[in-house]
Amino acid sequence: MLSDFLHDLRQLEKAAPAQHGTLILEAFRRHTQFAEGAVYFRERDALRLAAKTESCDLPDAWNAAEGGGATLTLALRTHRDDFGIIALTADSVSDDDLELARTAEAFLGTVIANHRLMQETREGDFQLKYRLWELESLYDIGLSIASTLNIDELADEILFRMISLTNARRGALFLREGVHFRPYRTFADLEVEASMLDRVLAERRPITNGTLVAVPIKGNNEIIGVLAAADVFTESVTFWVMESLRLNVGYGSRVRP
Repeated sequence: MLSDFLHDLRQLEKAAPAQHGTLILEAFRRHTQFAEGAVYFRERDALRLAAKTESCDLPDAWNAAEGGGATLTLALRTHRDDFGIIALTADSVSDDDLELARTAEAFLGTVIANHRLMQETREGDFQLKYRLWELESLYDIGLSIASTLNIDELADEILFRMISLTNARRGALFLREGVHFRPYRTFADLEVEASMLDRVLAERRPITNGTLVAVPIKGNNEIIGVLAAADVFTESVTFWVMESLRLNVGYGSRVRP
């Protein structure tokens, strides 16, 4: 019986985190006398309901001081993490059921901790591969910039690579004419206020207003243009990518407007 119970709990390793609460309750109902219950997972400083049985009247947010009316509560934890509880109810519980539940409590802590560790490892691997793709793309742009004499080709290369790398929905490349800028290439009709472009020129650094990022392009220590992106995925990544692009344009290109 114990082996079957633990086997069912190990199915959490193959399931998505959103299914964990339901799978835990199904295993307890199948192998113990606990007919009703709820699972709570920690969200910041509170324990929020992840799943509960149909007739369970336990609260949606767990209050440890009140106990919630549960017959038995089991902690989901490892030596360094406390990530939830299982609250179970039953009309009568035998010593064997209590012992079984305590064994499952210790086992579940390990299973969930391992699942989270594997998920973090997969996410870390994805982030590493994504960053390598970003670096490879920037290297390709650098090669294109260093080898082209066609400003139209260069403008298209910069703009569309920037949109791809930053997941921006709109983008634009502005070239300087005197003390003003004119749009040279745009994507999805991005418009940038003249006051923002003037600020980039005056402060000689990247500027953002929350939804739009504008980065100066320098050549021979002068600002020769502005690269702008709007509705970006993450602002920090956008600054990094666009700074890299502008350095490539400023120091790698033989093209001048």
